Amino acid sequence: NDEISEAEISHQFDTLLAQMNPEFDHEEALDTVQMEMEDFLQGEVYHVDKKENKQSFGDWLRSKINVYNVIFALKVSILAAIGVCVTSIFHMPKGYMIPLYVGITAQPYIELSKQNVKKRIINTLFAGIILVIAFSVSHILWLHLLLTVVLCLIGDMFFEFDFTTMMGTMSSVVLSTLQAPDQVYTLIFYRVGYIAAACILLQIVDALIFPNTIPKTITKQVKQTLAINDKLRCVLSSNNCTYDTVHEILMEKRRANQRIRNTNRFAKNDGITAFLMAEEEWINRLSMINHRLKEKNYQMGDLFTMVNTAAESGNTVTLSHLETNLVITINEVLADISKAEQLIADMKQQQTAAIAA
Repeated sequence: NDEISEAEISHQFDTLLAQMNPEFDHEEALDTVQMEMEDFLQGEVYHVDKKENKQSFGDWLRSKINVYNVIFALKVSILAAIGVCVTSIFHMPKGYMIPLYVGITAQPYIELSKQNVKKRIINTLFAGIILVIAFSVSHILWLHLLLTVVLCLIGDMFFEFDFTTMMGTMSSVVLSTLQAPDQVYTLIFYRVGYIAAACILLQIVDALIFPNTIPKTITKQVKQTLAINDKLRCVLSSNNCTYDTVHEILMEKRRANQRIRNTNRFAKNDGITAFLMAEEEWINRLSMINHRLKEKNYQMGDLFTMVNTAAESGNTVTLSHLETNLVITINEVLADISKAEQLIADMKQQQTAAIAA
């Protein structure tokens, strides 16, 4: 049970801290115990935050509906509709292939679309050539299938076929050939022709109508998450900073970084990965601090009010060991936020230098 374990372990650590007198050279021991407690609670709090941040189906659906997704869906739908209209007007056989291949090949980003188009056309041609050779040798069905398998194995050694595309093409043609053995070459021709037409149309539309690239998307998402950092700084510097305010911002921050993480699965940018790891570290740390303050019936603003009031009056303020550690840790988190942001700044400088070179 997460709530019991967090409360009990926190109580045990606090009891231990209370029994250790910092006046008798126990600072190092105190710091060690405090670090152990923070490491444990960080994992506990992160787990609780993940549960609280779990989206309902409605929230998940709304998060997927954005301008780029709508535009992508419209482009694919319009292309598929145009394909159906053209094949219907000219009474072209196998007209269902056009919307099928448009849906299979289309990708939300130009880079992925180009990769998928290239892979789809090349592997479909390979599959077509293998089938033509296999079905030209004999009229015996089992021999056709045997030659197809052998040629696939040999060809894969040299060309590294895409398994999904090859199997899709071959299974479709072979199953259709079982019904109409004399139509094998026609089926191969139509399949290659329709895939080439769908791929060419997709490239034209992607290039001309609202092109969406992975770097552009990541840049926009990083800009959004950095804006949340600025909002967090404003909140933390306010004397009215509450648990709920910080918690909501951290949940918003996790969602923003998850969007970057999803996009970076395609980009595989090491700089973005390092940035996300640095962000995750300070987010977990600040979450732990926020939960600890809630347990003590403190608000983050209370700590800053005590420190700021004392600084303005010129008096010294006496904080408990726990309060002192919390204030120090909050300042360290603010420094960690700046360090994470510096990773993005350094990456931009490197990109600018590479372009200039």
